[in-house]
Amino acid sequence: MLHLAERRALGDDQATIPAGAPILVDGVRQWVSYREPDIDEDDFDEVGAAFERQDTTTRTGRVGQARCTLLPVRPLVEFAIAWIKRHRSDAG
Repeated sequence: MLHLAERRALGDDQATIPAGAPILVDGVRQWVSYREPDIDEDDFDEVGAAFERQDTTTRTGRVGQARCTLLPVRPLVEFAIAWIKRHRSDAG
C-alpha cells in the first residue's frame, strides 16, 4: 500500500528505471524492455510509525503464525500520500 501511496504522491514526476522480462509474444518467448517506477522504500518504516502514532484503529495481532500490524488501508494510503509530499524532496 505504501508503494501505491508513493506512486500517487509522485505522479508523473516519479523517476523511472529500465526493466525487462521474458514475455510470450504470439506464442514465442521474447525479452521485452520497459520502464518502471524507481521505488524508494527507505522511509516506509518512518511513514508507518507516524501513521500508527495518529491512528487509533491500528492493532497488532496474528495472521497464521506471523505477528502483524493490522490497520485500515485507505486511511494509511491517504496519510502516506500527504506524508511523502511533505517529507520527500522529489515530491515537490
